[in-house]
Amino acid sequence: MNKSADPRQVLHLVGHIPKTGGQSLRHHFVQHLTFHETAIHLGPVGRIAEQDLGLTPFEERSVADRQRARVIFGHEVTLDTHRLVPERTHRYSIFLRSPASRLVSLYNFRMHNDLERSGTPPVPFDVWYGGQSRNGMCRKIVRHFGGIRSKMSDSALYDTSMQLLERIWLVGHLEAFDSDTRILMDDLGLPPLTLIANVTGRDFPERVPLTPGLKERLDSDHPYDKRLSDEWLARSRARAS
Repeated sequence: MNKSADPRQVLHLVGHIPKTGGQSLRHHFVQHLTFHETAIHLGPVGRIAEQDLGLTPFEERSVADRQRARVIFGHEVTLDTHRLVPERTHRYSIFLRSPASRLVSLYNFRMHNDLERSGTPPVPFDVWYGGQSRNGMCRKIVRHFGGIRSKMSDSALYDTSMQLLERIWLVGHLEAFDSDTRILMDDLGLPPLTLIANVTGRDFPERVPLTPGLKERLDSDHPYDKRLSDEWLARSRARAS
């Protein structure tokens, strides 16, 4: 991958799928850049912080103010977000994760968050899981990141996800997080990411472990997410070798 000649001239945009390393990336960007100025978080934490500080939402700021951004990241990033910072070379990134690992981590995190924030007691995994969409990673990429709303089969969601991901600069994977984030940070002119945040069993309780049987069940329930994860993990490993 070609490295930027001048990292300050390139706008990096990092889309986010829940439980794929987003908090680790946010902490690193905030530590090494200026939050709300050169590091822009388009997501719940960033929006709340904007309000608390009395800041104008990023998309409502002047073009000159928006031009200061070096990285825009978070749940709200789409393949159109670069239009907020015109006339800049832009590079998109996104990180993936195996569906079984992502879903169990998401459950453990959500149960902890709901209890901490509102006192809502945890529900059994199967009750929570019954409300989760099949192949949710593909859906997130197509519906939100890609902005494509038309109805399609799960196999078409996979094909469209692949087409969208082929267009972007870096598709990383949580199982290759060290080598993949090094590519991103190197292009930004930042030091490597070393602190992993929001870890199950350390930062919040592991109410449900990812047993071999549960992994097999979840991977089977989400075959296109599994296929997507395996394809891009293989590419990450080949790139690092």
